[in-house]
Amino acid sequence: MTDSEENPALEIPAQHLDAPGFCAADSQMLANWASQLPRGNLGDTSRQLFNGLQELNHCRLDARLRFELQEVLRPFVFSVCGSLAVHYHNQPIVMPSQAFQIYLLSQTMQIQLAMGYQIVAMDAAHNQRAFLVGKSKLQSLMAQALHRAITDLGYTLFRGYLIYSEPDPSLWRHLHQLYRFAKHHGLSDRKFKDMETGQVYPTSIEKCYIKTLLLGSVRSNQLRQEDLKLVFDSLCEWVSLVQLADYDCAQEDNIVVNLESDEPPIYQALFLEPAQTDNCRILSLEGLLNHLGQQLSDSADTTMSPDLIKHLMISWSSYTRRTFMRMETSDHLLVCVGMANLHYFSANETEFEEFTRGRTHNTFQLEIEANPFLRNQARMKHEERDVWNTASRPQPSATNLAVESIDNHIRQFEQQLVTPKRPRHYENHQVSMVNVSAGGYALQWPLETRARLTNGDIVGIRESRHANWSVGIVSWIRREDSEIAQLGVKLLSPSTFPYAARVMNRGKVSRQESSDDFRRVLLLPEIKLIGQPPTLLTPALTFREKQTLQLVQQGRTLTVRLKKMICSTGAIRQFNIEVVDKPWQEKYENSSRADRFDTLWNSL
Repeated sequence: MTDSEENPALEIPAQHLDAPGFCAADSQMLANWASQLPRGNLGDTSRQLFNGLQELNHCRLDARLRFELQEVLRPFVFSVCGSLAVHYHNQPIVMPSQAFQIYLLSQTMQIQLAMGYQIVAMDAAHNQRAFLVGKSKLQSLMAQALHRAITDLGYTLFRGYLIYSEPDPSLWRHLHQLYRFAKHHGLSDRKFKDMETGQVYPTSIEKCYIKTLLLGSVRSNQLRQEDLKLVFDSLCEWVSLVQLADYDCAQEDNIVVNLESDEPPIYQALFLEPAQTDNCRILSLEGLLNHLGQQLSDSADTTMSPDLIKHLMISWSSYTRRTFMRMETSDHLLVCVGMANLHYFSANETEFEEFTRGRTHNTFQLEIEANPFLRNQARMKHEERDVWNTASRPQPSATNLAVESIDNHIRQFEQQLVTPKRPRHYENHQVSMVNVSAGGYALQWPLETRARLTNGDIVGIRESRHANWSVGIVSWIRREDSEIAQLGVKLLSPSTFPYAARVMNRGKVSRQESSDDFRRVLLLPEIKLIGQPPTLLTPALTFREKQTLQLVQQGRTLTVRLKKMICSTGAIRQFNIEVVDKPWQEKYENSSRADRFDTLWNSL
């Protein structure tokens, strides 16, 4: 081993100041200063904390005093970072510049806080070698500083994943160094409480480090923000079920980490094994996977959806190889986001209220042309009126119920029903493709588009050479900076049929028909080539298994029963369906068969 491996060092800034200028180097004085920060002015509070943290990290201070000052400022940093989060959470996929700057401010403040604890650990280690007196106290100080530093860097990792951004440069290198430093000094099993993170029980330095490894291997760019928050909160409990094992004959699906690198944990199948593997470790996840499997079979646990648990089990247990070959392309296509937009465009840009009622001016015209009695009346309007016509027929003006008046009243009344109270703006976007495969697309999201979307959202896609809309869901998001974002779309179906759906109670629907009873749904047709049965896409939390639905499309109805739910995200649910009542077209086709009435001929 080299000297650096025997005694790993932490990267810290140079201390060239004798004392901070904004406050005296005293914990009580600093507490008074922090209590007087203008809480109502988030910008000024953030500015003073940011400058104070940077200044303290460049001051020459005793390790114990520095730790006390850090502990004074830490609750304020967590509080301010929490307040700043509302400015960059739930933002458009191409984040506004100001929102991204606020995110960077939060990251920098927490990194500066973690750096202060790293300085404490380095100074304590130096004093431990220089002075034999008080060695145990210095070790305790060093261990607690390492615990805090790893925890704070873990929050910066989580914050970056939350907006689908890559970790800050050198973040993984610092995390690996902190763990190696603790291991070298025999402190990795030291346990501490952390009130700022809401930890009920003390956790060890090694478990804090394992928490970051689990977070780094969860495929966060495939999760919704709400799901990632659930996972992050649960990791505090789950880390007790995971161990770090020595690197020895790792399998393809094992998750491996190189402690000397600046890389996150990675599957063994993708791991570039170094010449020396002494500082490589394997995540032993059997206990956690068994626990998740038990949660999946236990229906009483409602904190996480089954799909989220399955995602975690796959992420931590198996390396998934790409099924389809990707082809790079720079073509453009149209994309719409959300059930409402996709339903509107796939229904030939028909408003939902009009779509649900299924009676338009075109419908009246079709009925006139199909009905010989109405057709004769309509033809009369265009015939040249003469005395013989008026003599043989009543004068249209003789009654207030003239055909013209009826038509006019019907049109006015229907227009009032069809016109929405609050007109909705539907939109689609022209998007560039990065690559395409049989399973989906990688898209470059346009800078000028401020649409909000996240993993699991439904999207409609229409290529320039196709007239119909395909259906997909967002499977991953990657943000490089505030202006560059890419997303992956998993293709669910090459076509779709829009319907309006409502629940039928005991096979019946309410007599008081209202468009408010209906919800937008999409019927994905059967694909026999790959054995995919027809399925129904519905909004999340609207319908459930075993319900019977009436589907309506422009006056035509179809009755289906929801069977097994095969997919669920925060935006949609996908069900296998059973057709209970065939559509009227099939009934007509069946009744038109020549052999259907064979038994009737002799009886007539």
